[in-house]
Amino acid sequence: MTITGVTPNGEQVTVGVEPYLDQIKSRIVTFVDLTNKVLDFLNKQNERGPDGKPVKDALLAGNNFLRDLTHKIRSSINMIVPGIQSGELQSLQDLGISFKKDEDGFHLKLDDSQLNKALNTNPDQVKQVLAFRFQTTNSSFLMPTSPQALDGGLGGKNIGVSVTNQGGVISAYYTLNTVNYPANIDSKGTITPQDGTPLSSLSPIYLMPSVYNSLSVGDTQSTTITITQGILDVLGNSLKGVVQKGLSVGGKTLVQAGSYENEDKRIGDDIQKDEIKIEKINEKAEREREKILRQFERMQGILEMAKHMRAMIASYFAAQNKQN
Repeated sequence: MTITGVTPNGEQVTVGVEPYLDQIKSRIVTFVDLTNKVLDFLNKQNERGPDGKPVKDALLAGNNFLRDLTHKIRSSINMIVPGIQSGELQSLQDLGISFKKDEDGFHLKLDDSQLNKALNTNPDQVKQVLAFRFQTTNSSFLMPTSPQALDGGLGGKNIGVSVTNQGGVISAYYTLNTVNYPANIDSKGTITPQDGTPLSSLSPIYLMPSVYNSLSVGDTQSTTITITQGILDVLGNSLKGVVQKGLSVGGKTLVQAGSYENEDKRIGDDIQKDEIKIEKINEKAEREREKILRQFERMQGILEMAKHMRAMIASYFAAQNKQN
């Protein structure tokens, strides 16, 4: 920011910030291009010939991993963001991005004029369609990471979060539709929902340490939060579940492996099994070869004996003819 002058005391100044629409549009276009490259590969693996069978290059046709990946991408792209008010932009289609089938399979199509209109008239709604949004009435409460998969019924809902010090014991609870649900809270002020409650899909909420540590007996800190999870955030979290590398220490799993790593391991195991099968087949083939060679040698011996017998018989008959 550059200050070009000083206003007189008491005079109101209005500061406007222009949204970086070109940067937002560039990222949307990049998303469409990258998604279509992934779809090109998926389409190729689903290609069928005139006989209805997978073409020669569709080596992964019918693969469960690719089928699951295709489903994640399509369902994310076609979704309507839960919790966005009626009349506002709610989907990629509202931004001019549609999922259509062409001669090469399914691809994203971008209507440039419709996207420009959405960006110029409703840039905040565009970001709401695409990104994770967390709003709070108390800035001491933060949710720095989006939920892995937010329950659709929580999108746009007013959710109460309260932390209270009762008799020196600090506890927390959520409020949804006037019903209170107990939550977990640790010594650092990290609030997490309990399993089996309607809030279990929420990611952790953090109460600022300075506020948490200053809670006296009888004190309560509370807020009302609203969350919407945009399409790119949903898709990103879905793909994280695909590409994430697993981490185990001392036999304990710290990070669950994504489906790609599991599929890669399965294929590797299948290759190893096939190599063992091939080795056994080769060993069996070698044994059969040696058996056939021994049989051939015996046949050669029998053939020589047969020739010798034939020669003897021929000699016998020749002698008999001379005598006659």
